[in-house]
Amino acid sequence: MKQQLLEHNFNISNQNNSLREFILEISRPAEDVILEMGAKGFLAGIKYDDNKILVAVTEKRTKAQIDEYVQSLTEVNNA
Repeated sequence: MKQQLLEHNFNISNQNNSLREFILEISRPAEDVILEMGAKGFLAGIKYDDNKILVAVTEKRTKAQIDEYVQSLTEVNNA
């Protein structure tokens, strides 16, 4: 998932020292992104800072779910 987010021009603050949890920098306020992703059926992550969210990924998510999350987050972040 981290690689997909990097390919969509997201910055991961702790890219080299994380496995399943990472801090994702976003271009919009964290509250807005979290709310809009919730409306799409996703728990975007937890607000870490004004423009950062803490994202966790587990083995319970399928590749299709992860792909859909990345696509939706990209759309919400660029809105």
